[in-house]
Amino acid sequence: MPKAIVQEERESREWSPAAKATTETTPIFHVKSGWRLLAASVRVITPLKAGSTGTIVLGDGGDTDRFITAAVVTETTAGIYDGGGAGFTPGGGYLYTTEDAIDVVYTADPTETDVMRCKFTMTYRKEE
Repeated sequence: MPKAIVQEERESREWSPAAKATTETTPIFHVKSGWRLLAASVRVITPLKAGSTGTIVLGDGGDTDRFITAAVVTETTAGIYDGGGAGFTPGGGYLYTTEDAIDVVYTADPTETDVMRCKFTMTYRKEE
């Protein structure tokens, strides 16, 4: 029997690295067991400098770029980028069977002079 949709939520959070030229992993969302992540996007508000090699990805403890891969985002250009990670399968997103954190992984360019600022948005569905 198909699972019934009980509740759907959308969350957004702004993020900037603690240090512009230092690589870091930052938990940005918390997902409870029984929730399915349906969509993810990132809005690059303040991009990195032109020519920067810095990257951002969005994932979890099982796959660091499950939802947004570095190939999807142009970190040096402001704009909105939809998730393109393996977590978005034709079956309808990624179902969490245990609690987990969704993390931003920032790989810094050591010569970076600009502080990137982004807004991540996630859409979840509670399933029974």
